[in-house]
Amino acid sequence: MDRRLLLQLFAAGVGIQALPAGFLYAAGKEGNAGYGESKPFSYEWLKGHARHLAAQDFRSKKGELPQSLKDLSWDDYQAIRFRPEHALWSDAALPYQIQLFHLGLYFQTPVKIHEVVDGQATELAYDPEYFEYEGEQPLGELPSNLLCRFSTASPQ
Repeated sequence: MDRRLLLQLFAAGVGIQALPAGFLYAAGKEGNAGYGESKPFSYEWLKGHARHLAAQDFRSKKGELPQSLKDLSWDDYQAIRFRPEHALWSDAALPYQIQLFHLGLYFQTPVKIHEVVDGQATELAYDPEYFEYEGEQPLGELPSNLLCRFSTASPQ
């Protein structure tokens, strides 16, 4: 995959995250484990939806997470680690993969993440099994629709 295609996919993921939750949210419904329902996606749709969103007032999602995550200490937040075996595209022969960061501490703005494959956008559903936690403060009962941040990583 070349850099231009990766940037288009990233732009698609950023644009599609702003959809109303009812449009793409399907965690726990039909679909692959860890994925929500697939919906049609195209670059033309993304441009049209971006225009639609640009005409609306901004609505922040910051702080929409459980108090237990807002109150994490630095050490407890650092004790939440993504399990690399759950990285997006970890089974593909690519020079990169997508790993997720858990929300909490200073990172309190949820982001919906979608994978676009063959014209279908599929939301990555939150799964606590994607993370290991060795902190002292209990995380409590976390909602099934908790969202994450992401980063790209080169496989080791």
